[in-house]
Amino acid sequence: VASLLGAAAPNPFQHQIAEQVQRLGSTSPAVRAGAAEALGYLRAYAAADALAVALRDKTAAVRREAALSLGWCGGRTHVAALLAALADEEWSVRQAAWVALTNITGMEWPFDALAAPSLRTAQAKNWRDWWAQTPTDNPPPEVLALLKDTRARPRNWARACQVTTSTTYKGPPAVLTDGATHSAYWQ
Repeated sequence: VASLLGAAAPNPFQHQIAEQVQRLGSTSPAVRAGAAEALGYLRAYAAADALAVALRDKTAAVRREAALSLGWCGGRTHVAALLAALADEEWSVRQAAWVALTNITGMEWPFDALAAPSLRTAQAKNWRDWWAQTPTDNPPPEVLALLKDTRARPRNWARACQVTTSTTYKGPPAVLTDGATHSAYWQ
């Protein structure tokens, strides 16, 4: 929290994030779950590591909200924690982890949070095996394949154009027109 606030929060958005991260340490499970949920709504990328820690909370509602929020503001470094959450004892946490994984990775490998343990274990293994084969410095090949056009590629009229946004999801606005597929941002 101190690193998010510094001496004084530079802006109200960062102040809200710092407040919610601090609430993740509350003694009240409802407050912790609400904070995890709020961080997702805020798209609080700076809080993603704190959300990954919240995936180990003793209360299922907190773990569920942390997983869902990581789907909005987590990244490549949080996939391992979400893969581990596929084995959570609570079905809603498992389901939330699957949703977050599909959002972060762009893939929808099957996973049935209510299936028998043997099927869930096999489905989670498919996810882990796929992730183990994913390059660490590029988007997964399957994601790139989804983006490829089988016809001749038309000229990218937006490439290198100046971009302004009112809000962003991942990364600075310029990543929308830089043409790079190897950066940390896959959009």
